[in-house]
Amino acid sequence: MSFASLHDRLFDAAAGRHPDVRITHHQYLATRDLNRDLQTVLPHLTGVVVDLGSRDKPYGPWLGAGVTEHIGLDLAPGPGVDVVIAPDQRLPFADGSVDAVLCTQVLEFVADPDALLAEIARCLTPGGRLVLTVPFTANQHGEGDSDLLRLSAAGAREVVGRALVVDEVRRQGGIGSTTAVLLLNWIRVALSGRRRWLRGLLLPVLLAVHAAANVAGLALDAVDSTGHFYGNVMVLAHRKVP
Repeated sequence: MSFASLHDRLFDAAAGRHPDVRITHHQYLATRDLNRDLQTVLPHLTGVVVDLGSRDKPYGPWLGAGVTEHIGLDLAPGPGVDVVIAPDQRLPFADGSVDAVLCTQVLEFVADPDALLAEIARCLTPGGRLVLTVPFTANQHGEGDSDLLRLSAAGAREVVGRALVVDEVRRQGGIGSTTAVLLLNWIRVALSGRRRWLRGLLLPVLLAVHAAANVAGLALDAVDSTGHFYGNVMVLAHRKVP
């Protein structure tokens, strides 16, 4: 086992793995409100659910008993990927054949969001639902130059509303979580590449720093009533019923 693999196993044991991360994880505040909102929405989905960017289907356990099929779709194979497509390929589903689409933290990697949302609308049954999340304030992430997009709450409403009927837009996070996530992600990126070995050496210190930053972030979020410094956006929408 490599030193990096050992570090990853120790880190996962101490801080958890997505989506079940603890306050000692650098992504705790990045996912806290996202997970809370998904846990309130996903149990109400029914029928055929398509999970775009599924990888290992982390949110599958939160789907309700009314879901008859959970189809994972991504650009590369993975443990939760049932269908692999090319970046410019249409969604491989018949018109009006899908009851719900889950698209979490995917839109920022899409070169033509309007085309994807039009495809989602085509596949959805009349009244079929879209659950979409997208970052507003976040560091560059993903591989190479794949990270393309940020949307405010108003921007997300506008973009999704060009293809579907928007039911609700939720702002996730505040000044504390936004600041803490950027800081902790900066530390992680700074300790990447040839300096990645420092993560293992400094693991106890990093866990303490993560916890302290996350607690401070929660405290700041509690007093932030501006609604302007959120990190993420959730949009709930449906296909118009004729």
